[in-house]
Amino acid sequence: NIFYNPLSGFSGDLLHNFGNNPANQFTADDLLAVSTFGIQFSPITIQRLVASSEADYLLELLPRPSVPLWKGALPLPGTPYGEIWELLLSLDGIGITSASKLLARKRPALTPMLDSVVVKHLRLAKNGYNLTKAELVPALESLAAAIADDELRANIDLLQPTPAHHNATPIPTLRLLDTAIWMQQSGSRLAKNARAKVGLIRHSLAHS
Repeated sequence: NIFYNPLSGFSGDLLHNFGNNPANQFTADDLLAVSTFGIQFSPITIQRLVASSEADYLLELLPRPSVPLWKGALPLPGTPYGEIWELLLSLDGIGITSASKLLARKRPALTPMLDSVVVKHLRLAKNGYNLTKAELVPALESLAAAIADDELRANIDLLQPTPAHHNATPIPTLRLLDTAIWMQQSGSRLAKNARAKVGLIRHSLAHS
């Protein structure tokens, strides 16, 4: 609930609910929403994402926003999901983390946010923190298989924020998982303060 409290200083649900968010078009609001995670976009990347339709064409070919990872597609070569990952990763300054957050904005049930905290504690990368392009498909396949478990998803969905802190649509399961990991494992000042406020001791989810 702290993460989704608009007065907490966290990005909360801005990723999904800020501004105009058409499912099949990248807009300036998408870049602003993702920038709340500290990501910056170069002028050439902004031009290609917002003023060009090349990424929008691929968005139209993806599963509907409500289709979840465990029932959706993997970013295999030659598929629309694979091609949009390739396109985003070809843009100036865009890596796995930035691309995952852009796609999590457009397809929140399909795409997890793959920052270093999540990657490390779900053990998705061989080097611990940074997922490579070669590891992307196996990582999403592994996560999809795990989260296909009904009981696990039900437990994650118990983390939905209360109406007092969140008045919009329900937070997607993948976003709740990302939030839980980040709040428990991040070394950021905000996360540390939030853990101290609720008496939460940091521990490794990877071993739980």
